[in-house]
Amino acid sequence: AKYGLVPIDEVLCPYDETLKGKKANVIKNWAAKVIKQMGKIGIDPQNDTFIVFAGENYRKYLPLANATNMFAGCSGIGEILKKLNQLI
Repeated sequence: AKYGLVPIDEVLCPYDETLKGKKANVIKNWAAKVIKQMGKIGIDPQNDTFIVFAGENYRKYLPLANATNMFAGCSGIGEILKKLNQLI
């Protein structure tokens, strides 16, 4: 939530920021920032393929045409962690 799109090899310091409980306009603005970040590095939300490892607040306003949602139906971090454990 704090940084938007982050390269897979970038290490972040712990922080306490989330989209949970944010109003729709805040989440939409966050999604617009992420789409802009994607464009700057050549990622095309309409034509590229995505495997999404994020909760609902992080994906609902991202216009990803070709996305597989790994956490569909998961309502919170507990369910996401359970699913991750099943995948490994």
